[in-house]
Amino acid sequence: MPYWGRYLSVDEHYWRVSKNSVHETQITQRPCDRFERWGIDIKPWRRDGEEILVCPSSNTMTDWCSQLTEKHWTELTVNTIKKHTDRPVRVRHKPRTRKTSGPAAEAETGSPSFIQDIQNAYAVVTSVSLCAVEAIINGVPVVCNPLSFAAPVSETDISNINRLSYPERQPWLNHLAYQQYTEKEISSGLAHSIIGQ
Repeated sequence: MPYWGRYLSVDEHYWRVSKNSVHETQITQRPCDRFERWGIDIKPWRRDGEEILVCPSSNTMTDWCSQLTEKHWTELTVNTIKKHTDRPVRVRHKPRTRKTSGPAAEAETGSPSFIQDIQNAYAVVTSVSLCAVEAIINGVPVVCNPLSFAAPVSETDISNINRLSYPERQPWLNHLAYQQYTEKEISSGLAHSIIGQ
């Protein structure tokens, strides 16, 4: 899945591309051109939310980054958060249907959108879920696994949940825009010429 622009159309779908890893965890300095094409509005950092929203990744990705099941990671994460803060904690499981997950499943199941669910969020805690992109773009700080693509602009230690940072996001977003390509850009060799170096 791409960081944004999932299933735009039959002819134009983006794929995430990374060299020698599921996600790159270091920012490579990139121009802003690819990101600016999306017209995404980066919201100011929110510092007044009340609740902590825990968003588990799939079993597959949770096992990859932590060697835990989604259920065990969620229980461990909630318990750890509660050791370090009195803020209310809510778990948001990714909407799923037999056909899909994420935004398409939200619409199919009638679940609240992720944007609706972060309206009162002080922070989003996840392992490596792509919801981190949406949270960060919408000004909600993230706590994630060090193997996450969001690690460069997020906290990776839950014990710091009450001392979050609010870093500059533009270089990271420019970098992510250079980590996703259409099938035409991949087959033409563009992705390899940029990332394969």
